[in-house]
Amino acid sequence: MKVLRWFLGGLAFGVISQIVGGIIYGGIFPNWYEASQEFFRAMDHIGFKVGLPVMNIVQGLLVAIVYAVLYQGIPGKSPTAKGAIFGLLLWIASSLPGMLIQFCISTMRFPLPCLINSLVASVVGCLVIAAIWGKSLESVKKGA
Repeated sequence: MKVLRWFLGGLAFGVISQIVGGIIYGGIFPNWYEASQEFFRAMDHIGFKVGLPVMNIVQGLLVAIVYAVLYQGIPGKSPTAKGAIFGLLLWIASSLPGMLIQFCISTMRFPLPCLINSLVASVVGCLVIAAIWGKSLESVKKGA
C-alpha cells in the first residue's frame, strides 16, 4: 500500500508541476518565456513535449520518497502542516538558490515567474503528497 501511495503522490506532484507551469507561463506571465528564448529550447522541442513532463514525474517520485523518509522530522502536527512546510523547505533549499544563481551568472532577466512557479508547485505538490500519504507514516505506538 505504501508503494502505491508513493507512486500516486509522485505522479500527482508531477502533474501539478505541469499544470502550475502552464498557468504561470501560459496565463500570468505569457511574454516572459518568449522574451527568454535565447536561454530555452523552443516549445515544440521534444524536451518540452516529453522530457519536461517525464522529469516532473521523476522529480515528484523523488520528492514523495524523501517526504516519507523525513516525515517524522518535518515540523508540524498534521500531515497537511508537514506537507506545506516540506514544500516550502524544498523550495528554499533547491529552487530559490538555483534560480538566483542562474540569474547571477547569466544575462537572463530576473526569474520572478520561475520563482513563483516553483514555489506554488512545490507547496501545492507537497500538500497533495501529504494528503495521499495521510497518517500512514505515523509510527505505531507500542502497546496499541
